[in-house]
Amino acid sequence: MNKHAMGTALAVLLASASCAAYANDLTHSSAAKLAQQPATPERAENSVNEMEKLFSGSSAAKQVGNSKSGAVSTLMHDAENIRHEAHEALESKNYAEAIHLSNEAKKAFFAAAQQAEPGVALASKEEGDFKHMLDSVNALTGALERTAKESGKNSDAALKNIHGLVKNANNLAAEKKHVDGRKLLDKAFLALKVAIESIKQGTTVTAQKDNSPKGIYEYEAFRNDTYLSLVEMFMDERKKMAIASDTDFLNDVRLASEIRKEGLASGEKKRYEEASKRLGDSTSIYKRAVRRAGVPIFD
Repeated sequence: MNKHAMGTALAVLLASASCAAYANDLTHSSAAKLAQQPATPERAENSVNEMEKLFSGSSAAKQVGNSKSGAVSTLMHDAENIRHEAHEALESKNYAEAIHLSNEAKKAFFAAAQQAEPGVALASKEEGDFKHMLDSVNALTGALERTAKESGKNSDAALKNIHGLVKNANNLAAEKKHVDGRKLLDKAFLALKVAIESIKQGTTVTAQKDNSPKGIYEYEAFRNDTYLSLVEMFMDERKKMAIASDTDFLNDVRLASEIRKEGLASGEKKRYEEASKRLGDSTSIYKRAVRRAGVPIFD
């Protein structure tokens, strides 16, 4: 069973999700209960790295940094403490705790961002749209680099083109031409999606699928894991997304998770054909939930 293609597909989906606009919904979710995946070193490192990008490289970080509010300062002090604890947990190889704390740090960070003085956040809607798209392009660029590395493909030409577009867009923004700069970012975003999809298709066709009942079951389990991971991101790591409180989305996730448990239970009993069908049904519902979040499905 080739797990490589499923990892690449997940990278594409996660990258596509990053284009969603920031929202202020910090509602607690039940994602932790849904996720049954091990807290691996890779997952912990990725979670901490995403936290660091948020604290040091996002437009929200600039918003918080420019705030003169005492309340924001207090909230950020708490967020920084949790951030430090997340790094300590990672260094101690307590991977589950590192994932948990990095998510809590992001939640605390966004609580501070919500309290930041509105007058210093964004000078205009055009500037705000530009910054949000720039964040999305930067996130998607990172996803392209990871996907290319994972697949062994060379993405230098695509990245050179994208970096050029981003540089020109930033130059226009510096001249207060945010609308024109946003158009260049849109081109960069589309170029990134095409590049990632090209890599994804090139690796997917090489995946070897074992057509035995057990092999098909394992294949369906990997597909299901892919979409569960994406849903987990929406509900846990990306609590700022409004979809995390959407009733239809949550109902889909609950139903898909129940069917997933049935499929895995059948698999443990070696009833592979029954298990594959249940996992396929679960995956279809997870995909419907992902579409509700506005994320295109390539699978």
